[in-house]
Amino acid sequence: MGKNDFIGTLQPAEGGLYVCVEWEYKNISKEPLTVWSMPDNTNIVLQDPNGVKYSYDIATSGLFAGQVGVTGKILSNLNPGLKVTQAVVFEVAVEMLGENVQPGWKVLIDTDRDIS
Repeated sequence: MGKNDFIGTLQPAEGGLYVCVEWEYKNISKEPLTVWSMPDNTNIVLQDPNGVKYSYDIATSGLFAGQVGVTGKILSNLNPGLKVTQAVVFEVAVEMLGENVQPGWKVLIDTDRDIS
């Protein structure tokens, strides 16, 4: 199933739409990163122009991640020099991101300086 097929498999709440974000990170340190020190979907938020931070949709994010083939580690360390991908989905009201979308939307990822 391709990335575009994801949208047709689930339905957002009435008046909502999905915002799908794929992101990656690389271990640029000299030591393996443990699963407890790597960023995950709890480290990423979608922020609207008013500063409101949206949480990700857990179930939809899991399905999307499986379909796009993320390479993020769940139960193992990330060794130096390796880069992995993650995916997350937010559900947002159509009126917020429809035809008259306001500028200023941001994806924020909370990491430390050993992760880029």
